[in-house]
Amino acid sequence: CSSDLSTPAARRENLWALGVLFAASVAIRAKIPVRWLLAPSHPHHRRPAASADVGLAVAAVERAATHLRNRPACLARSLTLRWLLARRGVVADVRIGVRRTSSGIAGHAWVEVDGEVLADDPDIAEHFPPFPGPIDSSLIAQPASRR
Repeated sequence: CSSDLSTPAARRENLWALGVLFAASVAIRAKIPVRWLLAPSHPHHRRPAASADVGLAVAAVERAATHLRNRPACLARSLTLRWLLARRGVVADVRIGVRRTSSGIAGHAWVEVDGEVLADDPDIAEHFPPFPGPIDSSLIAQPASRR
């Protein structure tokens, strides 16, 4: 990943990534719904994934993860990356896979654009067979209404 912060766009993307990654990490640990991170990109803003957009977002999330006290979980990093890409009009999917281990079950989350794995092992689905289809906001539990 590029560590170049010389452009205003890269600096802006890094600030967004740091803020969203922090919010996602706190929300996941506190079991607060994260539907807002899965909001689809606006149909009028959708566009094909340009490698520059994807590379900028991936680098920003990786850089932001190094600035937080505890390394954020893969789910927080994946949700942040997906959110940054959606902001740029790139349609990306969060995938979650699980596998059995000697001590129980292990899970992992990653992001795909047009079936290509971003910022992770390209063969990750072989190690963590994914649930069918991407994770979207309809699969996230809504908060209970207050009475």
